[in-house]
Amino acid sequence: MNSQETNGKVAQSKDSATAELFEAISHTTRIQILQVLSQTTLSFGDLKRKLGISSSGNLAHHLNKLVGFIEAKYQGSYELTDQGREAIIAIEAVRMTKDNWIAITYVMMSALIFYSLYLTITITTGWINIITAMSEAILGPWAHLMTPISAMISTTIFFVISWLMTLRRLQKGTPNKRFAPHKTHQQYR
Repeated sequence: MNSQETNGKVAQSKDSATAELFEAISHTTRIQILQVLSQTTLSFGDLKRKLGISSSGNLAHHLNKLVGFIEAKYQGSYELTDQGREAIIAIEAVRMTKDNWIAITYVMMSALIFYSLYLTITITTGWINIITAMSEAILGPWAHLMTPISAMISTTIFFVISWLMTLRRLQKGTPNKRFAPHKTHQQYR
């Protein structure tokens, strides 16, 4: 067997494992099962009650889809395997990436609004004339650029502070209604 055939089989094995992972976590009930079991071990009945699933057959179906990610102990309780813990990490990585994109979009839009308001307020209140007059002695013919430059500096400061606060909130896992996904349909169990 040459090295290309070996590399092809390794890649196929990795692809197969990835496909199994995505199939296992492709349903909200299975994600909930993994999340609950990441906190504690539970029996079949306790798991059913904790998740609010009325059908034993439905829970058994989802548990069967999670073979390899969870294991049943001899006392009848279920717990995560190493592969199950890796699945939880993958789920959290996807959620964190989504939250980061939503957060950065929110902060960028806020900074754009701040910049627009800054320029609008300085122009409509006459502050632009005061800023220009004060900077003429220093900047000479370039004094008319002072308002946009001060707006950019203020907006940059606003953006950095907003982004740091948002990152801190995301790292702490603090729920924020602005970044929470909206439910568009009823989830069936």
